[in-house]
Amino acid sequence: MNIQEDVVDHFIDLVLADRKEYVVGLDYYEVNFNNAIASDRLDASRRHWKHENRTEELGTEDAEVSEQVEAAVGSADPFDPEELDKKVYRLLLDDAIDSLPELQRRIVVMWREEIPIESSNPSVRSISEVLGKTPKTIAKYRDIAFESLRRRLEGKERV
Repeated sequence: MNIQEDVVDHFIDLVLADRKEYVVGLDYYEVNFNNAIASDRLDASRRHWKHENRTEELGTEDAEVSEQVEAAVGSADPFDPEELDKKVYRLLLDDAIDSLPELQRRIVVMWREEIPIESSNPSVRSISEVLGKTPKTIAKYRDIAFESLRRRLEGKERV
């Protein structure tokens, strides 16, 4: 789905840019539309494959959460209700979540929707079930994502 969206977005960007001034890159679409779309699809699939699989090695079953990550996360809660009341903070938080690596972003989005990391009730879907990872791995990625969000939001607040 992400690949398809990238291809469509790239084409739309070219068309919109061409409305303002002549874009040479759009000529290839006019001459050989099917090949241009296929080429865009291949480029997008390579980008997404790299993006989705670059952290896959970290998800081993016996991976321990490093003490540095635990110490850095501390009590950081990017979803602090007091902070969420601030409109600017919510916008910055959404942008920061979107910039996370795909697996971390999916975990944070599901966690934000109050989907549990694990569930003993078979009728309740859990994050670990949906993503096919152990609850320990999900918790590790969640903590790393929270630390990353905390750092990004602290950097934005100083600006």
